[in-house]
Amino acid sequence: MTSEADLQLIEQYLNNELTDEQVRQFRERMTDDGEFAIRVELVREMPSALLTNTENFRTDLRRIMQEEAESSIDRKPPPVARQFNLWKRLLVAAAIVAFITVGVQFFLPDNTVDLYSLNFTIPAENITTRDRTELSIDLQQALQAYSGENYTLAIDLFLKYLSTQPEDLGGRFFLAISQMATGRFGDAIGNLRELATISGSYQKAANWYLALAYLRMGETDQAKITLNELVEPKNSYSDKAQEILDNMD
Repeated sequence: MTSEADLQLIEQYLNNELTDEQVRQFRERMTDDGEFAIRVELVREMPSALLTNTENFRTDLRRIMQEEAESSIDRKPPPVARQFNLWKRLLVAAAIVAFITVGVQFFLPDNTVDLYSLNFTIPAENITTRDRTELSIDLQQALQAYSGENYTLAIDLFLKYLSTQPEDLGGRFFLAISQMATGRFGDAIGNLRELATISGSYQKAANWYLALAYLRMGETDQAKITLNELVEPKNSYSDKAQEILDNMD
């Protein structure tokens, strides 16, 4: 059967949330454990509903895999037949969750989830100094993880860096982006709110991503307030902010 720990591990692997060493160990296990490799491929091919934060689906997934493992002890069908049977059952479960997810999003005001998805992009790291070696080792490692799209590791490294350099606006901004990339919107909103109050090179960008985070959380009133602040005076985010506001009306 696939345990909760294995299911979480597979999701982290597919979301690029493992360290290089963890990826190496994961792939080594897939090579050595054929059944585990089959589970990974099944999860990989599931509709995106699998990766939504839907506890009912995760419960059904664990139950189906456990039942499949238990029943295979008695009937021992050929591996391909066993895989196909499990595929069909998982697909039904995922389809049900996808239908529910679409239904919930249909009733969300202003189609906020779609507006978020259409506008959220990961900004390139742009912390620069006169001499790159002036950056602390902690910050360099955090930025390396961020640029390598290992956002979970980047979060830990940014937090370590900010524990000694809490006033660094760039570090806090890219921490917030990493948090959004991993679905930690509450933490991201806290950091972006702070940055949005500080005049400087990250203020407008912080407001933009703060508005997107509000959209993703369904906080449409807060999103509108923040977007309106970006419309005037004119800046690089004004047109995009106005476009979202028009779509929300």
